[in-house]
Amino acid sequence: MGVVIDRPTYDKYLQCEEPNLKRLIHLNVLPDPASTNPASFAKVQLHGPDCPFLLENKDCQIQSTLGEDYLARVCDTYPRAFSKVDDTLERSLYLSCPEAARIILLRSSEIRFSAPGEGREEKYSEFPTVDTSDEFYNGKPYKYFGQVRNFVIHLLRNRKYRVWERMTILGMYCDQLARMSTADLDKGTPRLTDSFNENLLRRGFDTTLSDISVNYALLLNVVIGSIEDRLHSDYTSPRFIECYRQFIQGIGHQPGIDTQTLARQYGAVNTEYYEPFFASKEYVWENYLVSKAYKDLFPFGPQQSLYHEVRSVYQEYILLAMQFIFTRTLLVGYSGAVKNNLTLNDVVKVVQSFSRAAEHNPPYLSKILRSLETGNIAPLPVLAKLIHP
Repeated sequence: MGVVIDRPTYDKYLQCEEPNLKRLIHLNVLPDPASTNPASFAKVQLHGPDCPFLLENKDCQIQSTLGEDYLARVCDTYPRAFSKVDDTLERSLYLSCPEAARIILLRSSEIRFSAPGEGREEKYSEFPTVDTSDEFYNGKPYKYFGQVRNFVIHLLRNRKYRVWERMTILGMYCDQLARMSTADLDKGTPRLTDSFNENLLRRGFDTTLSDISVNYALLLNVVIGSIEDRLHSDYTSPRFIECYRQFIQGIGHQPGIDTQTLARQYGAVNTEYYEPFFASKEYVWENYLVSKAYKDLFPFGPQQSLYHEVRSVYQEYILLAMQFIFTRTLLVGYSGAVKNNLTLNDVVKVVQSFSRAAEHNPPYLSKILRSLETGNIAPLPVLAKLIHP
């Protein structure tokens, strides 16, 4: 991975005459042969935690030498994220930024969204976009994007249900919507949404939810295997490595330990440390899920984007669910390491560090999705066992 550079910015970099900066540009800003989009023409190659253009005082050498207008788009706007729904520009935040994660996660009242004013991002045009006049793009009912998104946000905010219950119900909704034939989407989408709203009001999902059991052995196999793969495949920040080591220590993972013993130890840590701490703090996960759903144009995803892969509604759900599962699982283990000293700062640290390791690495997320599908873990009856705490 690396910082994406558009073609006009790359061409401006080639005109730089300052000797040291010119050398750094030549060594580190390389055209991407796989790209067919001028908005992602080149990349700044990263070889460690820091950008090669950072000075000792952490200032950007490009900005200090050439000016702010020479910054790459991501450097100019991060940690803000943007998308466009019809004619409305939406702003959100990346949880990979520590301060953004703190602002979003620690808000005990509901996150609300409002129409933004103008900012520097107005000079850009390559946003993830949704056009609701394109009614059934890729077999998804974009005509009903607003209605579906409102239902999703309403469900994720419904504090009459625990967060794991909200996520499981959301999985039922996305699964049924994804299975609907294209011919039925026009009438079926609003009918399905109304049906789920009615069932939420009359507790119509309670029997199904009560029948779900946990499978800690499968959970740990998926999480540990996927994270170990991530650690050995690409640069990973020391902050996340530290969090993962705390997780391993907290659940008592040792070479040669059998799966069932590890699962029992995980369950004990969950009961003794994690659950008591989060009993009054489920708003953290609510904020996490609402902010990600809003930023990612969930559950349809954008029609156009530099990085987005075309996925079904249920595949979009799997990725949201797994990011929630991974971060929560890491926090359970982390709580076992620090025991009764777990703090909200620790929560922010774990969520932020995993978000950086996963959210900025789309191939890794796609690999998780493929692994779950090929391992027959993606179907909701199985996935729900991982969502259940």
